[in-house]
Amino acid sequence: MNKEIFTCEILDFLTSSAGAEVLTLARDLDIYNPGDAMKLRKHCTPEQARAVLELTELRKRARDKFTLADSMFFDRVGYEQSSSQILAEYKARRIASNYTGERILDLCCGIGGDTIALAGVGPVLAVDFSPVRIKMTQMNLKLHSLADRCEFQCSDLNQLDLQGELFHIDPDRRVLKQARTVSIDEISPSKEYIDRLISKIPHGAIKLSPATDFSNLPWPGELELISHKGQCRQLIVWTGRYAHAKLRATTLPSGETIDDTMPQRLEISEIGKYLYDPDPAITRLRLLPQLAGLMELDFIAPGQIVLTSNQLIANPLARAYRVEEVLPYHETKIKKLFRSRPTGPVTVKPRGADVKVDQLSKQLSGKSAPEKHLFLLRLDKKIQAVITTLEATESPTK
Repeated sequence: MNKEIFTCEILDFLTSSAGAEVLTLARDLDIYNPGDAMKLRKHCTPEQARAVLELTELRKRARDKFTLADSMFFDRVGYEQSSSQILAEYKARRIASNYTGERILDLCCGIGGDTIALAGVGPVLAVDFSPVRIKMTQMNLKLHSLADRCEFQCSDLNQLDLQGELFHIDPDRRVLKQARTVSIDEISPSKEYIDRLISKIPHGAIKLSPATDFSNLPWPGELELISHKGQCRQLIVWTGRYAHAKLRATTLPSGETIDDTMPQRLEISEIGKYLYDPDPAITRLRLLPQLAGLMELDFIAPGQIVLTSNQLIANPLARAYRVEEVLPYHETKIKKLFRSRPTGPVTVKPRGADVKVDQLSKQLSGKSAPEKHLFLLRLDKKIQAVITTLEATESPTK
């Protein structure tokens, strides 16, 4: 967190009547134009103006994450590491499904993205080492009329003797370097702290980067990989009474979910009338047999992640593509084929094929027809090209 931009004193200014006026002025300015930015200096100090510009930019960026983004308070790292509203509300619903009335400990609360959702379930104790982020969380809870559901404590977790039965923790992933880490050896508080936390408070959720290597995580429980709009967003370790499976993939906004306890299907067949491209959370957790069982799909080759069927099946866990043509892949022949017919935008989807995706897509695309999707599928030692059209069914990217 850049303390030169946000301090508790700066936040006091931003929440004052004078600060509110400057923030209103900044909304109508081009914050990247030095001349417009200088206009703010007539109304506040350079330090206050810098914070106004930073907050104005972050609020605009946050509109995709939070309904009330234009009135919330963020610092840059706090915003980037915060759970979006839709992910926080999903996790809060999971907690509410087996909630017994105890206080919820929201540890490393940041700017309060998860705290807001958790406070809708029950009373919360929000803890963070940063006084600035605690103050931001307080202001964001107040904005959502939830401040009376939450206590706030600015403290190093290692110095606290926490009591309770239910926790949510979001370890800092930028401790040793500015870039986010995907190693649990570099998070703060440490994995050893989390070991002690689970032994004392058994039920809860550990929020990790979706890119974390989960093959050797030390904590028992359920691993849930959550995607939103076709991208993996969070890996959650659910412990205690919230662990119902070993692996779970969930896609938002639909909330459709699949886990490793569900029936599997391992049938292999030739490419049918439709291809199904699984949600990336399912692919990463290797839950393809369970997806095939749920949707009655077939594999097209061992190790191939794209599935097939002769039936059109709408499910947010996999996008459906209508097969139009199947042929061996030769780049020169494919280019000639697309040039010989009316062509619109072409999205190239290599699944086991080594191609320069953006370059090939540009070479194949035209402007005179609907969009096509070209799957390049490795089947045994050969690459098959499958020309398809995306079906207008509910999908994980909507």
